[in-house]
Amino acid sequence: MKTLSSRNLESINTDEDNIMDDKTYPDVKSMIRDLTDDTELIDAVNDAMDRQAIVRQLLAMRAARGLSQSDIAETMDCSQSRVSKMESSADDDLRYGDMREYARAVGCELKSGVRPKQLTPADEVKALAFAVNDRLSRMADLSQCDEKIAEGVTQFFIEAFLNFSIIIGRAASTLPQKPDGSPRIEVSIRRNRARDCPEDSPSNEQSQHDVAAHTHG
Repeated sequence: MKTLSSRNLESINTDEDNIMDDKTYPDVKSMIRDLTDDTELIDAVNDAMDRQAIVRQLLAMRAARGLSQSDIAETMDCSQSRVSKMESSADDDLRYGDMREYARAVGCELKSGVRPKQLTPADEVKALAFAVNDRLSRMADLSQCDEKIAEGVTQFFIEAFLNFSIIIGRAASTLPQKPDGSPRIEVSIRRNRARDCPEDSPSNEQSQHDVAAHTHG
């Protein structure tokens, strides 16, 4: 595999006739693929970017916060040149502690975990569902000691339930239809305001929507 250098970057087509001033790209990888047919160079660019995945995220957060390298250095209690070196390094070349301190300097939190290399989309959704369940359980525990917190958590649970239902419904609508032309799953959300409850009562909020899911056998 090629490594990036000024010499092999010469294969990138930079003729004015071939570059439109108003053309935009979703990311650098897409731009490189459009500007060169050199597959080895494309692989080298992709590899270099993949090796700086965390560094690029930290850089993006620094830019979003409007912070300079000197600002980061002051927070981390180090030199500006050290910050510059961190930002030009590959993820594997940095100490975990340095990345964690940099993340704190830009108002973020660095988290790490261990998971199998190959996860199916279904496994990923299940892992996220377990994480959501854990957070919801924590919120429910917090609501035990204060009525206002309980009301806020209750409202959040309702909103989350509706939002998850909408997300699943939209995804289900993209499934191929059954041979008879009917949908495989139908998710319906119906507004159903309670008649006998004051408009601002929690019970009325909970009865504003009915959610139903149906499968066609």
